[in-house]
Amino acid sequence: MVQAGWPPTQAAAVMLVTSSGPMALARGVRNHSPTFAASSYALSEALWARARAIRSPAPPAFASLRGTFGLVSADECWLQLLADDAAPGRTSFTTTAVVLASSDPATFPDEESVSAQRPPRHAPDPRLTASPPPP
Repeated sequence: MVQAGWPPTQAAAVMLVTSSGPMALARGVRNHSPTFAASSYALSEALWARARAIRSPAPPAFASLRGTFGLVSADECWLQLLADDAAPGRTSFTTTAVVLASSDPATFPDEESVSAQRPPRHAPDPRLTASPPPP
């Protein structure tokens, strides 16, 4: 993240908070608990500072709604994206979930995962395919 232009302290805050308990943080924010207030503020300040520095739109990003580590497991408001009348620009909601997404539409953790607009299946990337152990 530092190589991408993030100040080191903000990069550290984002990496630590998002990898060390994002669901607990989301639950704390939803329940108005002061337990993770310092972590919540550090993450929020780092993300706002980065957002203010960005001058072009972010690329499309993909994340699983359901399944292992899906967004719905952190905050059920994401189910609104599956409603019959959901549409880009018309569906709006606020989430307390820390969202980690990928710019690669083929990156879903398991077959149970669902995205609002699942891209067509590709041949697996050979760099991501596990090789059998040597004999």
